[in-house]
Amino acid sequence: MHILKSQQFSRPLLEAVVRRANEFEVLWRSSSGRYRMRQLFSEKMLFNSFETESVRTHASFCVAGLRLGMDVPPLQGGGRISSEYRNRGESLEDHIKVLNTMGPDVIVLRRPEEGAAERAATVSRVPIINAGDGKGQHPTQAVLDVGTIHQKFGAIDGLSIIIGGDLANGRTARSLAYLLAKFKDVKIMFVSPPELRMKSDVLEYLDKYHVTFTEHEVLEEVIAESKVIYWTRSQHEKADGRVVYEDIERRYCIDAKMMERMQPDAILMHPLPRNEEIHHEVDSDPRAHYFRQTEYSVPIRMALLELALGGNSHAESLAEAA
Repeated sequence: MHILKSQQFSRPLLEAVVRRANEFEVLWRSSSGRYRMRQLFSEKMLFNSFETESVRTHASFCVAGLRLGMDVPPLQGGGRISSEYRNRGESLEDHIKVLNTMGPDVIVLRRPEEGAAERAATVSRVPIINAGDGKGQHPTQAVLDVGTIHQKFGAIDGLSIIIGGDLANGRTARSLAYLLAKFKDVKIMFVSPPELRMKSDVLEYLDKYHVTFTEHEVLEEVIAESKVIYWTRSQHEKADGRVVYEDIERRYCIDAKMMERMQPDAILMHPLPRNEEIHHEVDSDPRAHYFRQTEYSVPIRMALLELALGGNSHAESLAEAA
């Protein structure tokens, strides 16, 4: 079962994945639970094929696989696979076919070009999990973001959620917005400079599913209305060169003074890595949840690996909802 984009998830399936991740968290706290988890996929093998670097995503998938008892051979170092295949002119499709011959049971793929995971899925005999495809999507990050919100509030229905920063180039913001459309009475407030606003395909999808959303340029005007502030960094490496990021980073940053405007029980989230958009002085605030997101990434990705391999008996099949 391929995991390629957020639109694939129905609400029941998404909730089943979050429940399973929570079960894994509890199991890991005991030696008997750890032993049981390591028996689940002890005869399976995970390949992580990352052309673009991501220590967090790469490491969490490695740890997730190992906790499930999987063999996780080191295809790369530092969270990045060699781009030898590209330098020699090998196509993505051939690269995936070659990996398939070596006997993996699942391939986690990260590539700089949008749509790479879907292309890979057309030629792979084993499940492909999209760990980021250019400006496209990062569905496993979005699932752990939704899970983090659910753990904090117990439900997502009815929440007001800010998604802000570089929305034009940030795939995590796109994937999260798609997933939030699965819940009732959610209000999304997009905050960004005009040149980095959310793309029309996401907005049209939200309209299609009758999700209330608004667009804003000033965080101060809406921060007090929200239970969740999901902030993202400037994506310099994906920009087209026409955006002056220095001024944007100065205007769109969250510091201790900005935190004073937040509700007492609200949370501040960030997919990481961060640059200057969240000051380090904020880290000690109990509402800062970005390191909790990172901690939760392992059990969520364990649940997603299990889903991809068809091992979760109470999870339904991925159903295209788009």
